[in-house]
Amino acid sequence: MSCPRPEDGCLEIRGLRCQSRIGAYAGEADVPRVLLVDLRAWLSLAAAADTDALVDSVDFAALSALVQAVLGSGRRALLERAASDTARALLEAFPELQAVRVRVRKPNPDGLAADEESVAMTLAR
Repeated sequence: MSCPRPEDGCLEIRGLRCQSRIGAYAGEADVPRVLLVDLRAWLSLAAAADTDALVDSVDFAALSALVQAVLGSGRRALLERAASDTARALLEAFPELQAVRVRVRKPNPDGLAADEESVAMTLAR
């Protein structure tokens, strides 16, 4: 996904640590685990570039807090659902966002027999 107009831009957050109860295997979601989220959000940056005022942009701390709240609530079996719930919440809460791309990574997932492995799901809306 690229920015279609010169005034549009892309805000990125990489490696946001989120606690979540997620897993499809028996007992896997019983204990919170860390998910790593990469977020890309497209929006117009023209006003913020002119005014240098946060009110004319999107507060990345607010975006991060929402992502952490979404993934910290409830239980999910799949990364697909985690990414979808996150994208939907961001677009609903921040109407100034034109599109989002959410990548959710699960370090050291059950089912893989190697340390430092991860699985990821990426979703664009």
